[in-house]
Amino acid sequence: MWLGLPPNCLFPEKNQSLTFHLFMFAQVLKYAIDPN
Repeated sequence: MWLGLPPNCLFPEKNQSLTFHLFMFAQVLKYAIDPN
C-alpha cells in the first residue's frame, strides 16, 4: 500500500509530515478508484 518506500526515505525531514499525508491521500484515493 505504501509502494515499499517510506516517505521519509524520499524527501527531506522537514517535509516528512506533509509528504506522509500526501502519500496517504494518494493511496486512499487510488484504493477508492480501484479497490483491486
